[in-house]
Amino acid sequence: MIRFANVILHSETATRQDAFREWLQNIAGELSSPGGEMPDDNEIREHVLNRFRELRLQMLRDSDWAVLPDSPLGTIAKARYIQWRQNLRDLPQNYPDIRDAVWPEDPD
Repeated sequence: MIRFANVILHSETATRQDAFREWLQNIAGELSSPGGEMPDDNEIREHVLNRFRELRLQMLRDSDWAVLPDSPLGTIAKARYIQWRQNLRDLPQNYPDIRDAVWPEDPD
């Protein structure tokens, strides 16, 4: 998971959305069997959603500093982080298939 999380969290050459698409392609490769058989779409969807939740949790943890009471951010910047974090939390509810998700814009 960390390898793919780093693609999204620390990508300098691609947009976050492009990095997310690359991450999704890599996850799909995790599911192929040695015989080349692919699991059904529901299995793929569930696997991607579970991996997405892991990534989202890491992103939320990495941004905890921004919303703590002693954060160095001003009121407006902190509000942007609060909204961004909520948008991350809402992605699974807003997209029945997380593979179709549009990644929220970074708060900074």
